[in-house]
Amino acid sequence: MTKLGHLLQEFLDLTGWSGEIWTEENGDVHHLGTGATIDDQPCRIHVSTVDSLDSLAVFVYPPFRVKPSKHAEACKLINAINYQTLHGRFEIDPGDGELRYCNSADVEFCQPTAAFVRSMVLCGGGILTGWMPALAEVAMTEHTADGILAQSKVGDDGAAEPVAADATQSAAPRGRGSVTLH
Repeated sequence: MTKLGHLLQEFLDLTGWSGEIWTEENGDVHHLGTGATIDDQPCRIHVSTVDSLDSLAVFVYPPFRVKPSKHAEACKLINAINYQTLHGRFEIDPGDGELRYCNSADVEFCQPTAAFVRSMVLCGGGILTGWMPALAEVAMTEHTADGILAQSKVGDDGAAEPVAADATQSAAPRGRGSVTLH
């Protein structure tokens, strides 16, 4: 296994989580699949490394997809969230409505650690903790992005605080959120 491939096992060892690590045929790309309970919802987590690109990426998937009729509204909310998010971004698959948080890093000139990967995962969990209720409302109900954003209050730093989030969470999480990994 390559240096970034070993990082995935070190991450599992550090956290004590279970997960499956697999390597693509060329031996350059490694994947880790695991799960987490975020804000009492089961979410999938996928971590990928590509040694030839010195690339590390973390993906966190909420347990719902965006209904086809709601793609435009979901994109509007996602854009508002991404605009104020310091690390990572939300993405929506235009084909099937799959929603995910993505955080990636070019690690060419650094030595990432298992704690670094854990921080990337927890960042995604923190952002989902603050925004999952709003994302679900826009993705699966008749609520609109404008309606959700209008209910959000703007804090002293200019970042909107989602109504469903506690005071320690925003799009740029100040805390770690309610993340239980398994």
